[in-house]
Amino acid sequence: MSEDIQPAVVSEGTPATTGETPETQPLTQESVAQMVQAEVSKATEAARREIQSIKDKARAEVDQHLRKSQLAEATLNQVKSRLKDADPAFAEQLEVEELRVRDHAYRSREQEYAAMQQQAQFDQQFKQNLSQFVSGLGVNPEDKRVDWGEDAANYLDKQNRILTSVVKIQQDESKAATAKRSQEFKELEMKLRKDLGLDSVDTSNPAGGPRADKNEAERLKSRYPTMK
Repeated sequence: MSEDIQPAVVSEGTPATTGETPETQPLTQESVAQMVQAEVSKATEAARREIQSIKDKARAEVDQHLRKSQLAEATLNQVKSRLKDADPAFAEQLEVEELRVRDHAYRSREQEYAAMQQQAQFDQQFKQNLSQFVSGLGVNPEDKRVDWGEDAANYLDKQNRILTSVVKIQQDESKAATAKRSQEFKELEMKLRKDLGLDSVDTSNPAGGPRADKNEAERLKSRYPTMK
């Protein structure tokens, strides 16, 4: 008596082994976007950590210099206090000298600030004058081709660069205007010749046709009267 062969039962949720390698799923636009977003997030996080590290390092350096400054000031005050007790006259002289140094530093800062203001005013006036001059030459000061020489070593070099660029703009504009006028003249000439029919070909009397033969015959008859 032969035994009945029962089919194998595969539990639910367990994939059946078929011995075939599953095919690789093709990348979709959504999956690619997710991958790109993941990489961007990683790069952003790494940059954020790097920036934070730089900020922390800078803050630590500032705090260190501040502590050193505070320590130096406290030490100086302590020395000055002891010096007053040991040599009041020298301590007073030292205080006067310190005030003189501070006053000199303050005046220097004021002079630097005043010089900066004068420089800014002169630069503004220089630009205004050159802008008016450039406009008078028929060039728009806002034209990107104008080289204002912002990195020039001095104002003479800056002025030369401005004027050189303006001259080049004028030359380019002149060439463009000349080319445009030449093209317009050619188009006008072609239109006039067309309107006057100067370029049309007379097809009523083809070369070598009957009219040419008749004229030739008349010419020969006048030369040889006896011909009929």
